[in-house]
Amino acid sequence: MGQYNIIAENIKGKNKTPDEIFFDTIKTTSILKFRKKLVDAEDEPKDKWIYLKNSHLEKIFLYPKYNRKDSIERLLKEGIIEQKTDYGKGKIKRKYYTYRIKDDKYYEDATFDLSLVKMPKLDLITSKVATHLSFTALDLDKYDIDTSLKDYLKYFFEAEDKRYFVSKDIFGHRIHHPLTLVSKNVRPHITLFGQKTNFVDIPQSQPSLLSYFLKKQVGDNTFSEILDNGGDIYELINKEDRDKGKKQFYELLYGRNPNISHIVGEKGEKWVNELKKTEIKANPSTNGNHTNLAWLLQNKESEVMHKVFNQLSYPFIPIHDEVIVMEQNIDDVTEKLREVLTEEGIKTGL
Repeated sequence: MGQYNIIAENIKGKNKTPDEIFFDTIKTTSILKFRKKLVDAEDEPKDKWIYLKNSHLEKIFLYPKYNRKDSIERLLKEGIIEQKTDYGKGKIKRKYYTYRIKDDKYYEDATFDLSLVKMPKLDLITSKVATHLSFTALDLDKYDIDTSLKDYLKYFFEAEDKRYFVSKDIFGHRIHHPLTLVSKNVRPHITLFGQKTNFVDIPQSQPSLLSYFLKKQVGDNTFSEILDNGGDIYELINKEDRDKGKKQFYELLYGRNPNISHIVGEKGEKWVNELKKTEIKANPSTNGNHTNLAWLLQNKESEVMHKVFNQLSYPFIPIHDEVIVMEQNIDDVTEKLREVLTEEGIKTGL
């Protein structure tokens, strides 16, 4: 039975009924998938619904001793959960069901139980990250953290096995975990092995990576010159509010707007727009070819950061283009990041 040997213990040892097990499976899967509590009976965004594979449920509910269909019918009849019918894509549109807990009062009754969900498959780096995360801490009551995120972080810190909370996306191969959701002003208060931490990141990561590709594709250009001379692209876009300038940069570069010559020049605009029209089979996004630039930059960022991670002999916590380490390791990781960027020909001013 392996990881699914929880049936007898859950029903007999923990006094859980099959209904409660199904109910708890929905809650646990929802929290892991959406990274925070998402319950609002009046709102029905599509992404609140979760899909539970039959192959997984069959290992939890050993038929005919436990019939999950009976549990589903009872929970639906009592108005505790909702069920929706969906159909797969492709020539054979297979029917499948998605579920969600109806509202907060039922959500609070359910138990977060990791023994009910399947352990994700992790590669070497993400497995290391999961191990390192087991030794992190953050005072959730001391700092300004959104309530729903705070709830999620409590589940994370209380869990013995952090592997359930770590993933790597297929789009940009970025590593995700609960601490990637913590704001930049709170992250310095994260401890690792009880020690104070520090971080290093790629300065103006996405603009710097865009400059790297522009030099390769169009040669000398004004955008790269600004960065190479220590300029701040975000401040150039919005002198009054750098954070807004950063947001505007992403909206312009990653969106469908073709008019970006005022940022990257005419040659840069031509290359970017051609890239956004080209079909790239390696890009897994289903949102259109305009995602190609984001895909290209994020993958290069991940490539750089993974080259750094592979050199580290001490604990680290990745946050996309940033890496958190214990204070005593900050000089070493900074030098390693600088070396990798230099080897790649990416000029950042680090």
